[in-house]
Amino acid sequence: MRSTYSSGNTRYITAEQIKEGQRNGTLYTGRVRMASVSAARGYLQPEGVEGNPMIYIESLPHLNRCMHGDTVAVELLPQAEWHNAARGSQRRDREKGRWSFYGRSLDEEKANEDEKLSALMEQATMIPTGRVVAILKADHPTEFTGVLKDT
Repeated sequence: MRSTYSSGNTRYITAEQIKEGQRNGTLYTGRVRMASVSAARGYLQPEGVEGNPMIYIESLPHLNRCMHGDTVAVELLPQAEWHNAARGSQRRDREKGRWSFYGRSLDEEKANEDEKLSALMEQATMIPTGRVVAILKADHPTEFTGVLKDT
């Protein structure tokens, strides 16, 4: 079990644990690229892995304080927690009890009956999803410029 800070961030693992994870194939390293649509999502293309795969990192707790361009160690989540590209845009409007899929409003029963939609959901690509367990090299400035306002 991982220990966490009160902020919800996971403590980083040790250098020895990183080496062991790389040896046994449970950890991947590479540079994080933040998604252009949200700073709470990122991507990693692992170094030294054939086929140019991508690992998706889908939340701030999983990004674990890393920033765009940092070289990090990532551990894959269980496959049941991987991001589903087709279902990623599926949202349930809880107040109205309806499903919306890529902006189309659907009744839940209709969604179950719609063969095309069901086939699309079943054929959805599962994207390997992981969490940052260590920052190996911070590649961002430590100095910031800004204005502080007293509230």
